[in-house]
Amino acid sequence: MDIVGETVLSTFLENLFERLLSLEFLNFVRGGELHDSLEKLKLTLSAVATVVNDAEEKQFERPIVEAWLKLLKNAVYDAEDVLDEIAIKALEQRLKPEPEFNGKVWDFFAKYRKVISDTLRNFKEGTESKIMKIIDSLEYLVKQKDVLGLRDVAQESSSRVRKRPETTSLLNEVCVYGRDNDREKIIQLLLSDEADVVTQFSVIPIIGMAGVGKTTLAQAIYNDKRVEDYFDLKSWVYVSDQFDMKHITKTIIGSFSQEIPTSDDLNNLQVNLQEKLIGKRFLLVLDDVWNEDYNQWVSLRKPLRAGAEGSKILITTQNAGVSSIMRTVPDHILGLLSDEDCWELFKQHAVDICTSVNPKMEAIGRAIVKKCKGLPLAASTIGGLLRSKLNVDEWCEILDSGMWCLSDDSGILPALKLSYHHLPINLKRCFAYCSIFPKDYEFREEELVLLWIAEGFVPQLKGIRMEDLARKYFHGLLSRSLFQQRSPDKLVYVMHGLVHDLAKAVSEGICFRLEDIFEGGSQYKIPKSARHLSYIRDYYEPLTKFAVFDPGEISLRTFLALGGGRKFSHMPGKVLLELLPKLKYLRVLSLNSYQITDLPESIGKLKHLRYLDISYTSVRRLPESTSTLYNLQTLLLVGCHSLIELPFDIGNLINLKHLDMSQSSLRKMPFGIGRLVSLQRLSSFIVGKHAEPGIRELRNLVHLQGSVSITGLQNVLDVRDVIEANFENKLFLSALELEWSKEIHVLQNEESAEELISLILSMTKLKELTICYYHGKRLPAPQHNCLKTLVLSNLLGLVEWPSLGVEEDVFCSLRHLQIQACPKLRRISHRFAALEKLIIEGCEELVALDRLTSTGKLEKGMPFFPSLLELSIECCPTLLKLPTCLFSLKELRIIGCMELNMLSTEEEMPHLYKLSIQDCPELRKLPTLLPSLVQLHLRGCLQLFALPRSSLLSNLRLEECDEVLLRNVFGLHSLTSLYICKIQRLSYLSECLLKQLTSLKELEIHACDMLEVLFMSDACLQHLVSLQKLLIFNCPKLEVLPHQMHKLTALNKLEIWACPRLQPLAEMKFPSKLQDLWISSELESLPSGMMQSVSLERLSIWNSHSLTSFPRCKLPGRLKTLSIMTCSKLEYLPGEMMECNNSLESLSIESCDSLCSLGLRNFTASTATKLRELKIIGCGNLKRFPEDIHNLTSLCLLTVVSCPHLVSFPDGGFPTTNLRKIHVSKCYELKSLPVHNVTSLQDLTVRRCPNLKSFPEGALPTKLERLVVDSCGNLKPISEWGFGTLKALKSLGIIGGYADQVFFPERMLPSSLTALSIKHLPKLKVLGRALQHLKSLKYLRIVRCHDLSALPEESLPVNLCFLQIVDCPRVKEQYEMKKNIGLHQYSLISCLSWDDDF
Repeated sequence: MDIVGETVLSTFLENLFERLLSLEFLNFVRGGELHDSLEKLKLTLSAVATVVNDAEEKQFERPIVEAWLKLLKNAVYDAEDVLDEIAIKALEQRLKPEPEFNGKVWDFFAKYRKVISDTLRNFKEGTESKIMKIIDSLEYLVKQKDVLGLRDVAQESSSRVRKRPETTSLLNEVCVYGRDNDREKIIQLLLSDEADVVTQFSVIPIIGMAGVGKTTLAQAIYNDKRVEDYFDLKSWVYVSDQFDMKHITKTIIGSFSQEIPTSDDLNNLQVNLQEKLIGKRFLLVLDDVWNEDYNQWVSLRKPLRAGAEGSKILITTQNAGVSSIMRTVPDHILGLLSDEDCWELFKQHAVDICTSVNPKMEAIGRAIVKKCKGLPLAASTIGGLLRSKLNVDEWCEILDSGMWCLSDDSGILPALKLSYHHLPINLKRCFAYCSIFPKDYEFREEELVLLWIAEGFVPQLKGIRMEDLARKYFHGLLSRSLFQQRSPDKLVYVMHGLVHDLAKAVSEGICFRLEDIFEGGSQYKIPKSARHLSYIRDYYEPLTKFAVFDPGEISLRTFLALGGGRKFSHMPGKVLLELLPKLKYLRVLSLNSYQITDLPESIGKLKHLRYLDISYTSVRRLPESTSTLYNLQTLLLVGCHSLIELPFDIGNLINLKHLDMSQSSLRKMPFGIGRLVSLQRLSSFIVGKHAEPGIRELRNLVHLQGSVSITGLQNVLDVRDVIEANFENKLFLSALELEWSKEIHVLQNEESAEELISLILSMTKLKELTICYYHGKRLPAPQHNCLKTLVLSNLLGLVEWPSLGVEEDVFCSLRHLQIQACPKLRRISHRFAALEKLIIEGCEELVALDRLTSTGKLEKGMPFFPSLLELSIECCPTLLKLPTCLFSLKELRIIGCMELNMLSTEEEMPHLYKLSIQDCPELRKLPTLLPSLVQLHLRGCLQLFALPRSSLLSNLRLEECDEVLLRNVFGLHSLTSLYICKIQRLSYLSECLLKQLTSLKELEIHACDMLEVLFMSDACLQHLVSLQKLLIFNCPKLEVLPHQMHKLTALNKLEIWACPRLQPLAEMKFPSKLQDLWISSELESLPSGMMQSVSLERLSIWNSHSLTSFPRCKLPGRLKTLSIMTCSKLEYLPGEMMECNNSLESLSIESCDSLCSLGLRNFTASTATKLRELKIIGCGNLKRFPEDIHNLTSLCLLTVVSCPHLVSFPDGGFPTTNLRKIHVSKCYELKSLPVHNVTSLQDLTVRRCPNLKSFPEGALPTKLERLVVDSCGNLKPISEWGFGTLKALKSLGIIGGYADQVFFPERMLPSSLTALSIKHLPKLKVLGRALQHLKSLKYLRIVRCHDLSALPEESLPVNLCFLQIVDCPRVKEQYEMKKNIGLHQYSLISCLSWDDDF
């Protein structure tokens, strides 16, 4: 059902009336026929507007009223489009300059003026005709309103909106899942004695989206025994959207006295309630509150103040605005359930408690739960729906349905409808528009703000910027839980799937997505009522994707291409050429990330266009016609690396507010940029040379806000130009990046540059400032103390900063300071009281960070960075010491400070929790005690002999240090991770160290050349009681591992790599919990105990060139993955390995040159039943496969590569039920490949098997989707492969080996193909019509077919979107010839690649 009436009509009608009364509008139409027509339109709209509210109510019950509203909606859209056209024409007339005439050319220009006059008259006549058609439609609707019984009603809250059932305090759920932490937090608040000073009670809000379980949580809390014991009185009131003071008061009294008052006098009711509360500690739950009227709340709470101290009110609401007027403690935001908790809730409702769920239904049920996206109401409702459905097909039907949750009977839609119903009118329209995004689409606030403004959803109010109002709309939807922030650290937002379904329902008939149009394999035309369209870009778009539009004009306002995670896409050039002229009413056009090089001139005809995004395209120039888009508000050119200039007349775009050219290659600004007086966002400005636009062009851009990057400042020759740039009146400008030339040879006037910076800083109140490539020795300080972020980069002449005499409070607000590549800077001498983050990189002469007195002596006794939280210093080789008194520091990172010899004392860094010091060879001492330290990383500190103590240290990483560090450690009892690499002189880990590692979970030892044993005694193992992961890499002298490794009872992963002297492990016993074992060492045999490890799941043996055999015993019972690589002397695998094995899923054998037989003779129907993947690669001596391979019924993937002596596969063939992919390559002696009976096969690749003759035996498997045959020259002709039976084949590659193939017979190839590669067929001359019937073909590659003379352009597949032709000289010659005369059809293809383009 379409419930969008109010969304569109109420706001549209209001906006239309405002447009009809605007002064500019009236001046244009005054005194002509248009005036009369518009007056009549206004009267007709007024007549129909009186019944809109009534129609919006009745549409829920009467489909005929819904249809009436749809017709009205379309008529209103059409009316708005016509009024837009009139406004655009009026603007064009106003902007056209009056030419100056002289006597000689007067006659010519008189004719010119007549042409203009005639054009204007024709426009008005055409417009009047459109208006009359709209009036006819509206008058028909006006007549129908009486027939439908629609009446004039005041605009008020809906009485017919389906409300959720009234709630009670009784808990509905048998068990409340996933809310234990929430319940405990709120109960602790309820049981506390804290109370608001004014009200004498606390108000605790629970906030969340509809259906998230706020009421269920409140019920669980209300019925908790601790709560019952604590409060004298309890009351539960279901409030909903009608905040009825008398009803609420009566309900509270009734809860306390078991008798509902009969009086309707509010005074009597409140006095009665007050008397009952005196001296009583009460709990009041107000469920589902919508009231945002503060006065109503103040009135309700008056009698509640009589309660005893400790009284509490618990409210549930979807709206943060409600809680903001009621709460006394922070909101408790209720999030979504985890998938597991959601599954348990679903199962509780879907399955009888005494019934178990079979595995198939559980898999389907869990998939349904994923669609619920953690929403409890959805899980319980759909679970209840399925309770009586015990058939798998019925569950699948629910899973596959599109809008399965949004029936009125489900309870979900009414709950969400109520959220929608309570939205202000403007927010409804903005919310409905969001249905153009796909589910789970991540959007940003600014993205929606600009789109809403372009679509006309945000009115222009006096005294407030449209952008600020749109942001208010955004946060209104966010506060009502209709938007959700993806994560606290990411400023991206999503809509819950069910909320998206609601938006889709309320925008029905207006918003469309191409994916929905193509859903289910069908395709229909976009209806004329469609106004907004979006789609996810494909890498290569077929022309047919855009064949959904009817011929002629299209009323579409939005054409929005969304990324879907793709970095780039290709579109056929014909799409823009043919489609753009039809989109006459387009307001939003996004071609973001399409690899287009040119926009057609016809873009200038999109007079309604307000938003144009061609970011990350290959556009080189914008058409000059772009300058006639007078309504354009937003132009996004981000990442247009090929763009070198903007249109000459860009100054005509007087409504342009947002121009973002960041990451583009613009060389200069166009003249007229200074006439864009509405600009708020200008990403960058290039100061031109000589006659090019200079910095004075910024003079009139007083509305600039946010950040602007100004480059080319070396071209400012007169600082008076900076004064004329009028920075002092750019009140909303918060950030500047000032950049001079990067070229060292470009001379700078240092005095002039210094004065330029000084002037700009004096005229602005910046929060962020970046200065790059300034060559001056001194840097002026800002004159206002509002700077929060300062970045100084490549200041090649700067010696000292800040200069002596700079007032301390100038930087009192600075929070972030970054200084990089300032090679002459010797000292940073200032106190930064508020600085929280300091980054210094590449300052080769920096000596100190301190402050000197006026006499040049070091100032002592005062902390220079009292608020500093993070300090990073890199590549400052002359720095001798760090600043003192770093009392607040939490993170310290020092790299490449070659002269640094000590840090501050421990008293100066009590809060430091993360310390990383790398490549500081002179560092001799660290603080003895760092009480808060959690992470420590040291590398290349060979003079350091002791570590700081910290009882909290959990992560220690030591590289290129001396082993004395590991001997002088204390207090490592909290350490969970230890990484040591290239530790000099380390021969073993001392017992003193190991005694402290009782909490250690991960130990990694890398490249310790002197390490001979891990521990001196196996007794040391008793200390590593928590060790779970042990990795030893590249320790060339390591000879033995502890024989009692099994005492590491927590160990689950052991990796040993490149330890060539490691002695055999024959007697070693392995830990009982070991799951992963990786061995890469020269072992002659494997320990038999390894095969007895009951928990082992993954076993990898690599680079054991001395290993000749495996133990003659069964594989471990739980082993899932076995990988054997580069064991050059391994000759066979014992048959006993596979006995009774029901767990192995993957077996991989690679580069075992001596292996002549797999030896796995026991592949029976009862063994290796779970083996899904078998890979044999690079086994040059292997001649045969196990005879029983057909018994591997679970096998899905078989790979055999580089086995040159393999002659054949077993006569029994391959398993036939689950095998989906076979890859056979470089098996030069292979003669047959029995795949004809593998009915499950979907992917077959055969490469470089020159002796293969009997492929295929019989017909190819009919389920085959991908087939690649490469250089198998003895196979029978391609035409005899039986393609006629391959109805599912999508991808085909034919590569080499068919030297005599001259042509492809017509209709030989299956019509299901989407991708075709033809390579190395030297005699192929023509393709003829072999491709014409391939209606699904999208990707075609033709490589090195030297005799191929031409492609059948007239019969290229209609959906072809990618064509690559490499080293086909005759084809390219034909293309170039036809290109010159404009005859080729390749413009229908998204991406055409020649030779090395790809």
